[in-house]
Amino acid sequence: MSDTIPISEHKGMSLGRSRTLRNTLLCLVFLFFGLLLHWYQPNMGGSGLALPINIITWMTVCAFMVIITVWPVSSGRIRLRFSAASGWFVSGFLILILLSLCTKPVWRENAALTTIGMVGSVFFYLTLLQFKVRPSDTWWMMTAVLLGVVLECILCLVQYFHLPAAQWWEFSTLRSTRPYGIFQQINVLASFVATGVSALLFLSFSSPYQVLLSQGKFALYHRSACFFLFLLFGLVLQLCQSQIGYLATGIALLCYCCWFYRQAARLLWIAVALVSGILIGKLMQFLLMTPEINHVQSTHIRWVFIVDSLRMFIEKPLFGWGVGGFEYNFLHRFGGEETFAVQGTSAHPHNEILLWMVEGGSLALLAMAAIIIGGGIIVRLAYRRKKLPLLAVAFPVLLHMMTEYPIYQSAAHWLLLLIVLRCIDIPCRHFRVWPSLICSGRIFTGAAAAVFLILLAGALQLQGKLTDIERGGRQDELLAAAHPVGKILLSDRYDFDQHIGNLLRFNQSGDSYWLINFEHWARRYSGVHPDANIYDTRINIARQLNDVQHRLALQKEARWLFPHDPRFASEH
Repeated sequence: MSDTIPISEHKGMSLGRSRTLRNTLLCLVFLFFGLLLHWYQPNMGGSGLALPINIITWMTVCAFMVIITVWPVSSGRIRLRFSAASGWFVSGFLILILLSLCTKPVWRENAALTTIGMVGSVFFYLTLLQFKVRPSDTWWMMTAVLLGVVLECILCLVQYFHLPAAQWWEFSTLRSTRPYGIFQQINVLASFVATGVSALLFLSFSSPYQVLLSQGKFALYHRSACFFLFLLFGLVLQLCQSQIGYLATGIALLCYCCWFYRQAARLLWIAVALVSGILIGKLMQFLLMTPEINHVQSTHIRWVFIVDSLRMFIEKPLFGWGVGGFEYNFLHRFGGEETFAVQGTSAHPHNEILLWMVEGGSLALLAMAAIIIGGGIIVRLAYRRKKLPLLAVAFPVLLHMMTEYPIYQSAAHWLLLLIVLRCIDIPCRHFRVWPSLICSGRIFTGAAAAVFLILLAGALQLQGKLTDIERGGRQDELLAAAHPVGKILLSDRYDFDQHIGNLLRFNQSGDSYWLINFEHWARRYSGVHPDANIYDTRINIARQLNDVQHRLALQKEARWLFPHDPRFASEH
């Protein structure tokens, strides 16, 4: 890489010098982490765009892109800024995008959503590079992240004590249910809290206002607030009982002990605060008779997934099994006995690198290598610029990506990761571009962002409608000819509900047309998402239509996929 040029030596794009624009974007960051992140809407769970919070996160990103494109810039030739790391990131994502576009038709819909997400990520990160990020900007953004974590911790306590407000998030009334905040998954909340611990450590040791906060009454208030927050984070981590939360927090604290070993006394009281919070959490669990979670089985399942995924990669090392097809291929390759399948199986091997190795083969591994090289450049920059403490804020998300799939369950984790990487990265390559090209690019980017903003808004509304229909068992209200705004982003779920409605229509009319229609759709659906209930319905349809050969074939396949399901134990 060529020598890094300090950002202060270049004027860069005039957008980056606009204080008003930077303040507007900082307000948007605070709006997201302080309010939008905690806005719950009824849903049926899942991942991706099935979760309203992920739709809201992407809407925030699209709104950001729209604001950028409509903001006035100065006339004359403008410099577009890129970094060495961004070049590797873009190269890696381009390979993954090409692999996604070349997948089998049956998995193309899943791959298309993945492609859209990767393209959006690339454009968002390149846009962030056009802005000059000052230390004060980084400090305020990490403060916004900390605010979001604190609010989630408060929500966690509301859920744990089953306060009336917990029903605003439809929290389970069962006492044994662990709190999960807005994320609806305990480990995702735990890694978010671990991120909050890292953010608070960063703000405590690397604040540009360190001199002010260490004088007089400010020092007392600052240390008291930090002690309380560390105690709160330790308490919530214990209530989550999440291995990833413990591990990420422990490693972050250990790193700070290595970086700031001269401030041993300060680190000691931080450790005391965290441990005190954990002990208080244990006491609360003892008094409320909260069951202790045994992680042995979940750890074993993850290990089996890793080993079997490596076996799949070895079997098809060049081009892989096809992007978007892991769920189908994994279950059909190893069967339900080895993959612990009950109603379905996991669509992810609990490791992001392994997922792409299985689906994309060596080409995807090459793409991962490019992205990792870009990450290595970020680490080197963090070391040279003494920003390793800031890099620690992203570490819980990166670690969680190696054990589960948090960026699919929480787009907020993905957004946080990109923001932290940008705060460390340095644009060192500048290209002069004529205003006409800039104008065309801004129009294209703004139009695309606006279109997706509308589609996401429609998807958010449609998600609420589908949730209401599914809970009421009124899927027959959905019509095949209807094309609501946002259906393109939720077509998989919409088609599922629509064909369940076809079964309801058969129950009302007795017309076998609806059964045949369902079977044609279910055959395609089972080629993407193997589901025990769908197989059972298909077997009953084959029995209703007197198709003995097809029924026996389905039963044999279902027994292999779901060996512990009593519905498939007999051929009769």
